[in-house]
Amino acid sequence: MKKRFVFPVITALVISNLGFFLAWKSEQSNRLYYDYAIPHVDLTSAMGFYGIDTQNGELVTSRNKGAVAFGKLTGFVRFSDVTSQPRDARQYYTIEATDTYDDSGVQIFTLVTTLKLNAIAPRSFDEEALTVISNTDQFVSLQNKAGDSFRINKRTREVAITDAGGDAASLITTQSDYKDFIFRLLK
Repeated sequence: MKKRFVFPVITALVISNLGFFLAWKSEQSNRLYYDYAIPHVDLTSAMGFYGIDTQNGELVTSRNKGAVAFGKLTGFVRFSDVTSQPRDARQYYTIEATDTYDDSGVQIFTLVTTLKLNAIAPRSFDEEALTVISNTDQFVSLQNKAGDSFRINKRTREVAITDAGGDAASLITTQSDYKDFIFRLLK
């Protein structure tokens, strides 16, 4: 009689331990995704545009005719072809409007690239100048010396990137969009 009682008890304990182990393993796996879903820089979309944005009900203007924007955008570089997006590296761009102007009086922007590899701390590279290629009511297009172009939608603050080789990318500038993208990328 005692042997019949011991077998079901041991079976129940083994099954419950197996259930607890599987739940723990699933939780640890999801925790890894959440750890990856935290960006290594502060994602910001804090760029305003002269002649587009309002402050206290009035249109923001500048005394300098060549002024385009103020503030900065910081975002994660999302490749348009997700299959070529690296899983073990993160690239971020910071585009900032400066108070300096080129010889023709047009505002100069700066670009800072930050790279984060899984095993190495994030590293920011030197600032490089971005010049204004075109400035319309809807978009401002910037370009660096390497030929990479950055097209900023003034109303939505979305940034489309085309490198010198013709590859397309965009910037993710919000935490929620970044988290959603990383979850889709890693699963």
